[in-house]
Amino acid sequence: MHELWCYHESQWHNITGVVGNLSWKSSINELAVTMDFEVAYSDTGYFTTAPIAEGDVISLKNGDEIFKGIILTENRNGRSARKYTACDFAFYLNKSKETYQFNRMNAGKAIRKICSDFDVPVSYICPLPSTITKIYTDKPLSDIIKDILGDGYYMEMRPEGLYINKPENITTSGVFSFAENLTPTPINKLISNPQVTRSIEELKNSIKVISGDEKGFKVLKTVKDNTLINRYGLLQDVIKLEDGQDAGTVANSELSKLAKVSVKSSIELLGDDNVRAGRYLELSESMTGIEGVYLIESVSHTLSNGVHKMKIDLG
Repeated sequence: MHELWCYHESQWHNITGVVGNLSWKSSINELAVTMDFEVAYSDTGYFTTAPIAEGDVISLKNGDEIFKGIILTENRNGRSARKYTACDFAFYLNKSKETYQFNRMNAGKAIRKICSDFDVPVSYICPLPSTITKIYTDKPLSDIIKDILGDGYYMEMRPEGLYINKPENITTSGVFSFAENLTPTPINKLISNPQVTRSIEELKNSIKVISGDEKGFKVLKTVKDNTLINRYGLLQDVIKLEDGQDAGTVANSELSKLAKVSVKSSIELLGDDNVRAGRYLELSESMTGIEGVYLIESVSHTLSNGVHKMKIDLG
């Protein structure tokens, strides 16, 4: 059973009984998880106001702790339920700026220093082999950390602190079990409202790399995917080479990213606390062809009248 607790005036309070319309969401475009909920309110003498205010720490539990963060906003509207928005502790990494100069410092050590400077807890950072020699001036902390990490790593804020690992180590199980006495259920039997959209609007099958300025230019490299050109017609992008870049590397990298049909999928499921953006989910849904392992681009959880549901956008 989900419970919502609030740390108010140096004491934890269970506010589950007065909370309604609880939801939380995550996205691969945002480090932080946000939560929205309502708290019943009345000005009658028989109603005790819930101990909760902006700046308080909030914790969602279902046996284990699922979410821990800080209440950012409170909205009061007459006698209506009061509405609250909370964010996990990545809020401090997103909203705080600092200037850092790293001189051959290990990437993991640099990230730990940033978190320590702003009292952001760290849960786990996998071994990071790179060293950092760079100056960051007046940058949001989350942007600095993302630049230090580079590609190939997964980052999320857990209740116990910042967690960084390889993406393949963050896979959500393909079976759901909702009680100890129930047999785990294959996820494909629980899927509802599956939707798939396929589009070539952003497809590029030819990449031309140039150098020069308004006085003149030179074509350095052109790469094409002739199979896609024959199928969809010529769709070309032109990229100006920056100093220090290799024309062939840039052209092939861009073609590999853009020479594909865009596929966006979404499903709805009964809720699972382990499903969050950036993790992977193995699915099988024959009607729309959603088949295989998918990146969770975003997920919205809702908890209403004891029923936990979620809507997932898939990569």
